[in-house]
Amino acid sequence: MNDFESKSIYQDWSENSLDRDDRIFEKRRISVGEKPSYKVGVVGLGYVGLPLLLLFAEKGLSVCGIDIDINKIEQLENGVSYISYIPDSRIKKVQNKLFFSKDATNLRSCDYIVLCVPTPLKDGNSHTPDISLLKNAIDQVCDVAQKGQTIIIECTTYPGTTRELLVEEINRKGFKIGEDIFICYSPEREDPGNPLYSTENIPKLVAGATNECLKKGVELYRNAVERVVTVNSLETAEFTKLVENTQRYINIALINELKIAAEIFDVDIFESVYAAATKPFGFTAYYPGPGVGGHCIPIDPHYLNWACKRKGVDLSMINLASDINESMSKRVVNTVGKALQSIGKPIKNSKVLILGLSYKKNIDDIRESPSLTIAEQLSSMGADITAIEPYIRENQTIDFIKIKDIESINFKEFDCCLIATDHDCFDYQMIANSCKLLIDTRGRYNKDNYEFIWRA
Repeated sequence: MNDFESKSIYQDWSENSLDRDDRIFEKRRISVGEKPSYKVGVVGLGYVGLPLLLLFAEKGLSVCGIDIDINKIEQLENGVSYISYIPDSRIKKVQNKLFFSKDATNLRSCDYIVLCVPTPLKDGNSHTPDISLLKNAIDQVCDVAQKGQTIIIECTTYPGTTRELLVEEINRKGFKIGEDIFICYSPEREDPGNPLYSTENIPKLVAGATNECLKKGVELYRNAVERVVTVNSLETAEFTKLVENTQRYINIALINELKIAAEIFDVDIFESVYAAATKPFGFTAYYPGPGVGGHCIPIDPHYLNWACKRKGVDLSMINLASDINESMSKRVVNTVGKALQSIGKPIKNSKVLILGLSYKKNIDDIRESPSLTIAEQLSSMGADITAIEPYIRENQTIDFIKIKDIESINFKEFDCCLIATDHDCFDYQMIANSCKLLIDTRGRYNKDNYEFIWRA
């Protein structure tokens, strides 16, 4: 049995734990066991759940994966990955540790159950959280919960969710939390496609409903990740994840607005950011783009704002950032219109080629992608839209977009080419040499070197 002296509301269980100032952090002591083998159930096998499941299996734990998508289950059973940056070989190497099913009753035999289901916004412009999938997952898990199990939520959500939904439901089932059932919250911190950071080496934040719950959560994650950091309450952990993504959302909005200011003074915003980033302190580089996408950055700040509104507080900075970020796709469309007009073409009936549909480069995730918003707006104005997306999955289709391989494209057939997502695999010199008119939303080109390139 290893004993760790913690310096409390903030605790760090890395291999080389950092010393904390006792004047700031109240002391608390938690004993954590050696690394045993657990059977872990992971509910939701998407961009968060699948990497986590594979990491647990690679560390020697037996894992049960649950998902409502039978196609995912069948692919995983055959050792096939449906996420571009996760190779099939990772699944095949640990198949003897994996079991997949749609049936949540298989969770009864698990020591740990980790919920990794999506928490999107409701349809429309209300910016209202949609936690229906999380509620459904909690209901299923609580129906099969057994004494001794630890249930962990990894979904990003508003402060109070774990206590309001999971803790209260477990109490209604007659279990005593911290004795019969253990509850934790540990927000996912995935950065899809990032070659430097993975589930294993990103510090894992953990909070427990009780001290005993916290010990259980730490025990699990210490089996798999390099560093475990704990905070003093479920709400603090929930809030922390929203702080991380809200900060990024607002900084992206700032640089998008500065891009507009740079255009007024005929300044290249990308050159300015590169130059500012040479300052060794006090500046973090953010780059403008056609909008904000993915399942976290454009969504999570609205979870925080919605939760604050319930308490009578409206976070004006989030509202302003939302207005700026959501306006960027319209600015791109306006630039496309001006560029086409410069060669005597209206948007209507123009053939537009969009390069990149995913929300960020080098991945296949198109959720909330600004590329799709731009394509939809152009299509509604009568443009004929074709797209190149090398990371697209075979079963993905989009009604108003023709998706083709780059090898089959004759760039000269298009009135306008638009770089919406700057995948590294694109041959940008070839693209510049092949296009009649090129719109660059990602700063890939020095526009002064090309008369036919427009920045958007």
